[in-house]
Amino acid sequence: MKQEKLYKSRRIAGRILSISSIVFLFSCVGASLIYKLSNQPFYFFNTRFDVVLTDSMSAKNDNHLDFLEGHDDQIQAFDFVLSERVHDDTKLDVYDIVIFDNPDIGTDMYRIVEIEDIGETFSLYNIKRNQTYGVEAFAFKDVSSSIFMDTTLMFDSVEIVTYSLNPMDASEYYFNINNQAVDMDIVSTPKGDYYENFLAYHRMDASPSTFSITKRSYEFDSSFASIHLFGGQKECLLLPRLIQNEAHQIVMFNVCQRYRIRGDKAKTDDGWYRRDQIEAKVTHVIPKFGYVARFISSPYGAVLLIGIAMIPILYWLIFEGKERKRHEK
Repeated sequence: MKQEKLYKSRRIAGRILSISSIVFLFSCVGASLIYKLSNQPFYFFNTRFDVVLTDSMSAKNDNHLDFLEGHDDQIQAFDFVLSERVHDDTKLDVYDIVIFDNPDIGTDMYRIVEIEDIGETFSLYNIKRNQTYGVEAFAFKDVSSSIFMDTTLMFDSVEIVTYSLNPMDASEYYFNINNQAVDMDIVSTPKGDYYENFLAYHRMDASPSTFSITKRSYEFDSSFASIHLFGGQKECLLLPRLIQNEAHQIVMFNVCQRYRIRGDKAKTDDGWYRRDQIEAKVTHVIPKFGYVARFISSPYGAVLLIGIAMIPILYWLIFEGKERKRHEK
């Protein structure tokens, strides 16, 4: 009775082991072939696997020895690289080695050498923050005051709120889109002893454009509560709390980072890349295992893996046959 139970247990264990081995190995073969044929990277959850095919990260260029001092993590050709998929919350720092989309050659792997913030920027000249009728606002200090958008933004609507002693006169300022003056629709509403003015302008498309406000009249008393540009994928909202009462101030919106990337062996960098162009951050390197990985993903490697997958089946068939004969006796 005990032998019967032991025999059944071995049969079940053998079948489970055989099936598991076959499924695992065939999955590896299938996945590697699919990704190779589709020219797509292979991810296991958030971990990516790549074979290094060039020596661009294999040594330090003499021109960058000072920068690379203490960073001896160079990567050789046919090393096997594990990297983590870059998400919005992934921290990227100078000296990190990353896999990125190079528009000239496709997938590439270099080191981050510099990081800078980019976004839509406004230059404010002689703009001061103040309290107007008990409300936080900002105003033009003198005839040289102006607000210029240094970069372009996709927007189709402009809305501005100001406060003034009298209803706002359209001749107080020039409102410019792409350096062309536009006429704002103005609605002035009395608020006790002052007026709240709502200015609006809408155009038919949200093409990339600039925006600016310059003085038009020597007599003006409006203070600005907000300047809002919107209607595209991004928006800019200039509020009093952003004003620092400096002669020249730059205010940046939609701040994001871009990264300058260079191979350790290279003298010059490959330029600046946005975060969405960086695919993964290298976490581990297995020296020379790339030879094995490339063989496994080749037709010969697939045949070898299939052969290995057959071993548990053959073993189980032989073992079960012997067990059956012995059991029959």
